[in-house]
Amino acid sequence: GIVRLVIDNASDEDLKLLDHSMKKFLKELKSPNATLDRANKCDIEYHRLLGKLSHNPIVERIYSFVIELFTPTINPIHAGVYEAHNNLHNAVMSRNIDLAISCVRTHTDIWVQSHQDKF
Repeated sequence: GIVRLVIDNASDEDLKLLDHSMKKFLKELKSPNATLDRANKCDIEYHRLLGKLSHNPIVERIYSFVIELFTPTINPIHAGVYEAHNNLHNAVMSRNIDLAISCVRTHTDIWVQSHQDKF
């Protein structure tokens, strides 16, 4: 639901901020010296900005709470994460709701696969 709100409510200026945040995150993921700590920080920063750009304070708070719950399980330095984030971001930037929702599902599947042994 958050991507739908961002696509519907974010201004072009908002999307520029989001794009800057994603570029920073993807640069960290591609860096030969990438660290889990820096990548996690960039990932959380991007997600917090998504919440803010929903322009719905209640949704932003709920989303922030959910992100806090999942923070210990986030590991953006594994196979498929770069592509999943990049694809989702591009769908949001082009305001393509159907594609964004599909990308969220792919992103979620990657997260579930990376935690199979923990469930």
